[in-house]
Amino acid sequence: MDSIIRLMAYLIVGAVLLYCDVLYIRALRQTLEPDEYVIMPIKLVGQDDKDGTRGIALAQMLQARMKSIERDLADAQEQLSAPQPAKPKTPRSSVGADVISFIPLMSAETVRMPTSLLEPANVNVSVGSVQVGGVVPWIQNLLVRKRTLAFTLYVVDANKTIVSGDATPLSGSDNGAVYFESGGSQDKAISDLSFALLLKHLTNAGGNKIDGLLSAADFQAFADGLVKAAALKRKVANGTPATTEEFETIFQEIVPIARNISSWPELKYFAASLAESAGESEQAVTFYKAFKDAALLPNASSKVAALGKDARLDEKIASLLTRPAGPTNPDQPFDAPVTQEGSAAHCSVYYEPSLGNNGSTIARAVLARFDSDFARLTEIFGGAPPQSFNIVIKKLDPTGQGNGGAYHHGCSDETVYCDAKTNPALDPDFTGALAVSQATDVFGAYQNKGWSDCGNSKGTGLKRALAAALYPGKLDTYQTASSWLDNPNRPDYVNRNDPSDQNAVSTGCAVLFLNYLHTQLKIPWKKIVQAGGTTLGQTYANLGLGNDGFPKFRQLMDKHYPRGKPSRLNSDNPFPLE
Repeated sequence: MDSIIRLMAYLIVGAVLLYCDVLYIRALRQTLEPDEYVIMPIKLVGQDDKDGTRGIALAQMLQARMKSIERDLADAQEQLSAPQPAKPKTPRSSVGADVISFIPLMSAETVRMPTSLLEPANVNVSVGSVQVGGVVPWIQNLLVRKRTLAFTLYVVDANKTIVSGDATPLSGSDNGAVYFESGGSQDKAISDLSFALLLKHLTNAGGNKIDGLLSAADFQAFADGLVKAAALKRKVANGTPATTEEFETIFQEIVPIARNISSWPELKYFAASLAESAGESEQAVTFYKAFKDAALLPNASSKVAALGKDARLDEKIASLLTRPAGPTNPDQPFDAPVTQEGSAAHCSVYYEPSLGNNGSTIARAVLARFDSDFARLTEIFGGAPPQSFNIVIKKLDPTGQGNGGAYHHGCSDETVYCDAKTNPALDPDFTGALAVSQATDVFGAYQNKGWSDCGNSKGTGLKRALAAALYPGKLDTYQTASSWLDNPNRPDYVNRNDPSDQNAVSTGCAVLFLNYLHTQLKIPWKKIVQAGGTTLGQTYANLGLGNDGFPKFRQLMDKHYPRGKPSRLNSDNPFPLE
């Protein structure tokens, strides 16, 4: 009996000790394995850092910069989502009142990215006079490895730092490698790295990860625009009027990004609201319509879907369509201050003074060639042309890479605004191609034979195709053919039009089909354009080719670019194909 009692006592004591061990191990694990992402001391190459203090300081800077960006983004979204302030009783002198409305572009949860710095455990433990303290740091390293962010800064010189590392825990996939060049100081490199890491972390953009939609540079521009817009709304709420020029500056930062991303309806709405506040009525309508189209997609959020069907949005669009197009101040007829370079028979060319000598050089090149482009378009459209154009070379893309595109205030408006490409090299023909694309809109409106709606997929496809025909290769960075080819459904935008010019899939189908007619079937542009119908399919029929244009076209594309495989096409014209 005594032995049974002793056995039971041993078992109870053993169970208690085992339970205590489990609690101890769990507490140790929780202490050594944080919930946050762990930033390792940054390794410096090219500079002396033998004791590692600089690497630790840089890791601290990285953590602080990320928290600052997170806070700015969260605060900006909260400010923009706040109820609209009451309208002041006294009238304002400027059209741009405020950002009318806003849908959060990112969820508040995903904006936050908890981080901590690695603090190595220093526990001195000995067993039988043998030191075993090194086991604890080893266990700590094993536990945090899956949430560790480790980076190297290779300082080439005072103006160039190469940043590399692994951010796999953030991306949740194999796409975790980080490698880029940063100009300037180490502070700049750390700031660039902060944006790159937050970009990999963020989600909730049209059902896609944001890092699959934006480049790091685009994300910085987007974040900057968001914060500036929130600051303007706060300014208005405090009773200080905001000018259209202030909103125009932000809009021009956001518009290249919003144009290129079709699967993020909240961004379309943000761009539309900025355009409205900047007095850009036509562009506001374009982006609001693109938002309504995106709101119909299956992956649209319930808030987006509801707003897309809201009758008040239709009323807003109708109201914008009745506003006068373009600047209304006779003392400033253009959207920006300009310097006139000169005039020719069918154009006057201006450039924004901030472009300096580059603007003058581009303007001279456009001036020298546009009359011949005008004559070519007159031939293609069959006469009845507009008389003369005002071509304004404007810095639409602050980076100088030409991503700002071109615009005008209505399909028949003969004052066109075209971006300048100065980076990585000056490219006057790029601006010339943009001028032709906008002139095509005006010629189509004057001709009035099926091409008068420059805002739908058919009209957009034509201006892209003709600009590329007159300036081969110059607009390849804007190519959209691959968007249609890489879409698994390859929808039919030949027999129907997409009312939006912001959908890369529909535009890609249209421009690809037009190039198929011209290059594959060897039909002259003049004949194609003068056979214009309500759809591209009707144009095909008007050419005497029958009613099977889309099936034949898609069969050829499926043969040479099988569905389900990346097309890797880098232009809008892969023809002729055998």
